[in-house]
Amino acid sequence: MKKKEKKKPRINAKRPLPSSSSEIESHIQKFKSQKLTNGKSSKIETFDYFSFIPEHLIKVIFNFLPQSSLQNLKMISKEFYNIVFQTYTTLDFKNKSDIPLTVLQSIIKHCLKLKEIKFGQMKNLTSVDFMQNIFDLLDLNEIRVFDFSLYSELNDEILLKCFKKLDFNRLIELYLPYSCKITNDSLSFIQDNFRNLNIFQLDSKYSKDANKDLNQETIAKIINKNDSLTSVKLKVVNHQFLRCLNENSFKSDKLLVLNIRILELKEFKDIKAISALNSCVNLNTLALMEIFVKNKIIAYDQDDILEEFEKLFKSLVNLTVLKLGHFTTPILLDVIRDHVKKIEYFKVVSEHLEIEEIQNFFFECTTLVKLKGNLGSEYSLVTFHKRKIFLFY
Repeated sequence: MKKKEKKKPRINAKRPLPSSSSEIESHIQKFKSQKLTNGKSSKIETFDYFSFIPEHLIKVIFNFLPQSSLQNLKMISKEFYNIVFQTYTTLDFKNKSDIPLTVLQSIIKHCLKLKEIKFGQMKNLTSVDFMQNIFDLLDLNEIRVFDFSLYSELNDEILLKCFKKLDFNRLIELYLPYSCKITNDSLSFIQDNFRNLNIFQLDSKYSKDANKDLNQETIAKIINKNDSLTSVKLKVVNHQFLRCLNENSFKSDKLLVLNIRILELKEFKDIKAISALNSCVNLNTLALMEIFVKNKIIAYDQDDILEEFEKLFKSLVNLTVLKLGHFTTPILLDVIRDHVKKIEYFKVVSEHLEIEEIQNFFFECTTLVKLKGNLGSEYSLVTFHKRKIFLFY
């Protein structure tokens, strides 16, 4: 009676996972040299490489993939599903459709290493009760970017609860809506605790509602105390904001982008406070869309006001992008042409300009690549691009 031969182990049988790259390579080489019982070579393409890679290495690989790829990967297997959730570093709810509450809670629960959170106007996210509890589910210790810019229901209670779970030294980007329910209490907390912000935004693009509870001097102190700021975008500032910058010797060599939608002045002479921006010598993008004096838009062609703009543009020698509003006059265009020597993109919204003046400005600025004008004349919109295309609407 023949003895039963011992069965050879199957090629796909489970093995202990190798602990180093050299062991992984030796396993692969061993597999390649194996022969099946019928003498035919094994098919290398059926080899399960994934089972030999430690999970922590897979997580490292997944960290380099975009969100769209991760969404596809998590459908492959249960193991991938769990790993993908553990590697999520960004939660982006901006401009997203509604997600059922149970699904939303599941997503949040699995995001263990978040670095960016962007809230939107989803139905469940606008629920104050849900937002007050959401931060109990999240680990915010490694958060670097917080974006509340589309969350109009934001209030002090929600924001301060969030802030108290953050590592103040890690947060580098903060986006807040100007038209919301936060007060100076939240701004004071930011002023006292955050020192490493690179981007600070307090803006509301589509809302005209003003938040009267926000102190302009506190906003200025936030900017003053964050020396590493490279980009600032503000919905409304006034002469008190600029005066506070001046009084605190505002100097920001790192500031590259400054976007102000509305500058409110009490009197004409308050325009002198704009000299606070003269120290931003490395600024390459400046947007100043509206200037109001006593709630009225004024065209600034007076000598003392033009003098302040001339000083400003002389100081901002690195300016390449400039956006100005209704206060722009032909005389101000001359000041820009004479002193902004590196301008590449210019956008203007003003009924005080004619098409011929815009056209001449475009050709006289030799560095200008693109110009967009919204005029109150026969041509409502005009675009010049690369000195070749003239488009009139």
